[in-house]
Amino acid sequence: MVKGNVDDYIRSTGHLAFVNLFLKYALFVLGLVCAGLVVALVLISRHAGEVRAIPIVINEATGESRPIDWRVVDAAGEDRKPAEVHYFVRQLLRNIYTYTRYTASSNLAEAFRCCVPDATLQIKDAVNIEARQRHLQVGDQGVVELQAVNILQTSPNILVQCYFSSKAISPQGLTDSQRRVASLRLKTVPRTADTPSGLLLVEYSQSNFVREE
Repeated sequence: MVKGNVDDYIRSTGHLAFVNLFLKYALFVLGLVCAGLVVALVLISRHAGEVRAIPIVINEATGESRPIDWRVVDAAGEDRKPAEVHYFVRQLLRNIYTYTRYTASSNLAEAFRCCVPDATLQIKDAVNIEARQRHLQVGDQGVVELQAVNILQTSPNILVQCYFSSKAISPQGLTDSQRRVASLRLKTVPRTADTPSGLLLVEYSQSNFVREE
């Protein structure tokens, strides 16, 4: 009788020891899995900060959309950020189309400082200097409203498409308003006092813009 009790005790304690050993191994394996997951999450979070979203540009005239790589690097390896390109284009168009009888010449001269000679002639043709002189003679002033500036290409040169409205305003009210789309091709140059943005306009064209319904 005593021997049977001893056998039962040995079997029960042996079973418990096996269960305890199994649970220890299971907890150890689970700990390894959790540690591996933590390491994987840390690595993924570090690389996630390096992921750069690819912007999509929509051509308002055609409705075409396509991804664009914004990165612009000059010959010295220096970046031109998208904000710099946008600012250059906006300032250029403001100098071209914003004027009064006191600022018309100086604004255009400032715009031409950012252009190669061919682009200067293209702007003069687009602006219609004779029509502007008639506006100035009657006291009109010019303003420009920019709706969109889209970088379409960054290599070999930077191609920008811009939608804007140019207006002539008299003391009595609006005398002329044109909706336009312009195409500007820029190139990178060394940054100097004359070209602080490191950009020059090499080609300019524009046309009246009518959205098709």
